[in-house]
Amino acid sequence: MKNLFPLLLIWGLWGQSCTEAEQASQTFAREGSFQLASPRLQADSILFSQSANLELDMAYAGASIKYTLDGSPVTEESPLYEGPMRLEASALLKARAYHASSQPSEVIQQQFVKLPPQPAINSFALTPAPKAPYKGRGKAALIDRQRGTVNFRAGQAWLGFQGEPLSASWRFAQPTEVSGLWLGYLVDHGAWIFGPAQVTVSSGNKILATLNLETAQPNQPARVAFLKLSFPAQELRQLRLEIMAPKEIPAWHPGKGTPPWLFLDEIILQ
Repeated sequence: MKNLFPLLLIWGLWGQSCTEAEQASQTFAREGSFQLASPRLQADSILFSQSANLELDMAYAGASIKYTLDGSPVTEESPLYEGPMRLEASALLKARAYHASSQPSEVIQQQFVKLPPQPAINSFALTPAPKAPYKGRGKAALIDRQRGTVNFRAGQAWLGFQGEPLSASWRFAQPTEVSGLWLGYLVDHGAWIFGPAQVTVSSGNKILATLNLETAQPNQPARVAFLKLSFPAQELRQLRLEIMAPKEIPAWHPGKGTPPWLFLDEIILQ
């Protein structure tokens, strides 16, 4: 028994030190090493004629949500989200969650588009045709003002293209003032779906606007996206949109070197 007491004392001290180390480790883990989940967004529509209602939610006690509506980066100095919001103009929402003892969340973003009046169109053409099994409702799906969701397998909103440049063209019933357009597309790298590489708008032999997009980066969440091309307002009888997909999937992706899918839904003339 005399020899047993020092062993019990040593065991007790070792167990106490382990417990204290675990507590210290847990305290350290709580204070700054965990990253918050991103806020959840709910909206009645991302395309709207009059207004859109949206809500942001963060199910973590003590967390705050900061946001911007002009596409600028979100910081701790950005406006604080305090409740449901009503949009009456197009806006690019960005939002991020903050907490004193955690790392900020990833930024979520969503483009909201206020729909202008629909111009009178004599004809709308699309070449090439979308590829099976992603033919959706055909070319009419691109101008029906009904937006597809990130679940591209649900419904028939999305049109899928692969391996060829894409051209969409309008002929108007009368000279129509146009100052740009919105192009809706899907990003879902897990399904080998990538955004456009280049977009050009022209009328006759005149190029009105060209946009080159950045090369896709890894670890991007699946999302529904819009891009906007703007040019000086002018009356047009015809308009042409040309879209180039990336030639091949980037080297960081399992499908590297193969043609990506390009998924489109909704082109809105401005």
